[in-house]
Amino acid sequence: MLRSILTRGKYFILAAVGVPSAYFAHDYYNNYSLNKITKLQDTIQEKIKTVGENDQGIADLYKDMAKIYKYQENYENAIAHFRKALGIYEAFGEAASKSLEETYRELSECLSAIEKHNESLYAMEKSLEWKFKRFDPKDIDSLFEFEKIAKQYEEKGMYQESIDCYLQILPIIDSFVLEEGSNSAIPVNKIRLLQVDILQNLGRLYFINSEKEYNKGGLLKAMDYFEEAIQRYKNIQNVEQTPVAYAYYNLGKTSHLLKKMDQAISYCKESIKIFESAGQTQNSAYAHCCAIIGYDYMYQGRADNALPHLEKSIKIYESIQKALENGAKFSEKQIQDMEQQYAQTLINLGVVHLRKKNLSQAIECTKRGVALFEKIKGEDDIDTLGVKFNLVVTLLEAGDKKQAFDLLSEVYSKSKSKFGESHPLTTNAFQLINVFANFQ
Repeated sequence: MLRSILTRGKYFILAAVGVPSAYFAHDYYNNYSLNKITKLQDTIQEKIKTVGENDQGIADLYKDMAKIYKYQENYENAIAHFRKALGIYEAFGEAASKSLEETYRELSECLSAIEKHNESLYAMEKSLEWKFKRFDPKDIDSLFEFEKIAKQYEEKGMYQESIDCYLQILPIIDSFVLEEGSNSAIPVNKIRLLQVDILQNLGRLYFINSEKEYNKGGLLKAMDYFEEAIQRYKNIQNVEQTPVAYAYYNLGKTSHLLKKMDQAISYCKESIKIFESAGQTQNSAYAHCCAIIGYDYMYQGRADNALPHLEKSIKIYESIQKALENGAKFSEKQIQDMEQQYAQTLINLGVVHLRKKNLSQAIECTKRGVALFEKIKGEDDIDTLGVKFNLVVTLLEAGDKKQAFDLLSEVYSKSKSKFGESHPLTTNAFQLINVFANFQ
């Protein structure tokens, strides 16, 4: 009995003094931290009297205090003290590169904890910048950390910042690729795959940045990156070819936007061939390739060539829609893009059916497209009103003048109210109303 009591007492004393149990570890550390902070503050004041404020030792003390505040989840104080430390370290430049790297990283984590994500990304980028100044082949994994930062910028719609990140690390990757034959420490395929991934991402970002306002220079730059990605990928041994299919898809999409129809068709067909050889035919890129080919054939007046590609695209989008209903996971951006591509493809298929005088199919496809545009963009959006105007023309061809006139009146009224009398859609609708009046 006595031995049992002593054993329990011994365990309790050890826990209280040397190894705090989980039950009271937090309180123990908080009390310890408060004493440590007070001591650090006194030490800083004494040291400033001796060496002045701009000393790396004082920066180290500020960083230690910041770490304690961070542990306590007192992020505002932690951030303030990390920044005090950085203010001193920055003056020493490369001589303090390791401290700058660590302090920026800690600062980034604190900023992220209070949801200051843009500042957090900037701090992490600075941390990696300093890390790269001490770079060696054994530290290649840092490149992947930097790639993550670039992707985070893209997720937040900060496309130029993402481009800048990639452009900063691409020369480093290029140098590793050049050196790989003479340096066995470099993992050949790993670094080459990263290089291709970054080239693809740069192309995509230039495309996104240039698409909305049609910046031809940016689109041509996007094509350069996609083409280089394909050439680089061909030099990698024993890898699957799906990334090449996506690069050809991106080239097709960019050529399509540049109105280079034959080139777009060629690139998209190459993408489809690779997807099919890999057994990957149920994805949005494959569906969009079919849609682009169909549209460009339609634009060239080749309705017979366009029809099978547009129909194949619709079937794939419908298959993806069923997969979504059954729990398949896509990002919100991917879903929005697919819905819009699906809607536009229905409209284009309606146009092809109209040209081939398949009037019932033309009306059905166009009505389905209009319904999707209303869901995605709203009833008064310019694109929605534009596809409704398409439906007016289709209904007229089918001889349904009453439904056509009612819809035309709606398009004219909404376009005039929202975009003014001089807008091309308002003008076209008004002219068609006058045609109706002349035949009454």
